[in-house]
Amino acid sequence: MNIEHWFEFKYRILALSVLLALTLYYALFLPNSIYGKSFHANTISVKANMYTMQTMVETYAVDWEGLYPTSISILRQEAQNSKKQYWKEMTNPYMASHQVKTANLDMGHKPLPGVVVYSAIPDTRTGKITAYRIYGYDEKAKAIEVKGKVLTLSEL
Repeated sequence: MNIEHWFEFKYRILALSVLLALTLYYALFLPNSIYGKSFHANTISVKANMYTMQTMVETYAVDWEGLYPTSISILRQEAQNSKKQYWKEMTNPYMASHQVKTANLDMGHKPLPGVVVYSAIPDTRTGKITAYRIYGYDEKAKAIEVKGKVLTLSEL
C-alpha cells in the first residue's frame, strides 16, 4: 500500500467515524427533543379541551337555572338541541391517528390518554347536580398535574 492509498484510507475511516458519531448523536438526542415537544403540545391540547368542556357545562347551567348536567350525554343532547347550539367536538390529541374519537368521558370510566373526564357532583340534600369537576389525562392516562397538583376545573 503506497502512501497515497494510506491517506485516502485514513480519511475514509475518519469520515466514517464522524458520520457514525453524528448518527448516534441524532438517534439518541433528537427524538427526545421532537417527542418532548409533541407530548407538551398534546398536553396543552387536552387542557384546551378541559376548558372547552367547562364552557359547555357552564352554558348548560345558564340554561338550566344553575344546575349542571348529570352526564356528558345529557350535556351533548341539550347543547346540540339548544337554539344556541353550543356543543363543540373535541379531538383527542393522543388518539387521533388511531381513529378513536373519544375526547371526553363521564367519571367512572377507565381514563384513556388525552381524555377529558366530567364528574357531576350532586347536592347531598336535594340530589340535584350543583357542582362538577373536570379532569384531563396525559399520554400515560394519568391525571394532568400543574406544580405537583392534579389540574381540576370546577364551578368554584
